[in-house]
Amino acid sequence: MGTENTLWKRLEKVKYSGMHLQRVENTCKSGVPDVEGCAGGKQFWLELKAGPSPKTDCAMVNCEPLKAKQLKFFRDRINAGGAVWLLYRVGDGVGAVLYLVNGNDAPGAAPRPTVQWLKKHTQCGPQAGEAMVLFLISRHS
Repeated sequence: MGTENTLWKRLEKVKYSGMHLQRVENTCKSGVPDVEGCAGGKQFWLELKAGPSPKTDCAMVNCEPLKAKQLKFFRDRINAGGAVWLLYRVGDGVGAVLYLVNGNDAPGAAPRPTVQWLKKHTQCGPQAGEAMVLFLISRHS
């Protein structure tokens, strides 16, 4: 199964010149997203989630659930004018699909979204790779 760490490594590998990404391992304060980044002078936060493909699109993705403190961080950061994103990697290997969700839609993803919900709220197409996701984040943050 793909993990959040695997997803992070893939993002780190495809980031483009002029973009800075930093994995945040915050054991002191929960709720802080996994990645802080900056591109074109705009800062953003990115929460990573990964899980296997459920049997149906109506089933929840078996990933680490969004927690109340994460939702509070998203809300507080967005209210202060910041940008927060969720990136879900659903499935394994070449069949994995990325879903990029604007932090404004995060409450609908809690605790775990269905694939159907992700398809409705994603900001990228089903064939998007990590490089396209980073491009979209940099343009919409």
